[in-house]
Amino acid sequence: MADPHYTIRPALPHEAAALTDLLRRSKRYWGYDDAFMEAARPQLVITAASIEQDQVEALILDGQVRGFFRLCHRENNPHKLWLEDLFLDPAVIGQGWGRIMWNRVIEAAASLDYRVLEWETDPHAEPFYQRMGAVTVGQSESSIFPGRLLPVMRCEVARPFTNLSG
Repeated sequence: MADPHYTIRPALPHEAAALTDLLRRSKRYWGYDDAFMEAARPQLVITAASIEQDQVEALILDGQVRGFFRLCHRENNPHKLWLEDLFLDPAVIGQGWGRIMWNRVIEAAASLDYRVLEWETDPHAEPFYQRMGAVTVGQSESSIFPGRLLPVMRCEVARPFTNLSG
């Protein structure tokens, strides 16, 4: 079970290499072979520029980055935000941190005044997102492996409650 002593904070540009390493370890967790990982390597990167440009937040446990997410804008739609990444260190998968990170993703999207969150996901992660209340709305062809289809998911973002009575 998730330890109550943790922090989710904005990622720092100098953490780009650590986030990239975490992302790659997390992807490999699903059993992808060396050929897949090498082909996907150029896309499995977090840069200092993306940390500065997008909303990237890191899960800190025992002083170590154990997860992160990245929200960005991909369309000219003022009501839709794109979840580019949500990854956990394999050492903490299955301990409740995914739900905690997901809840923070939704809070962040709501605080940015978005109503819809969309993303492509690894097929292995689709059941997790469905348990979190997201729905699969389509498929997208992988840019790395033609013919491989990735689920496209969507979640409605509830607006935070505002007391209008003063």
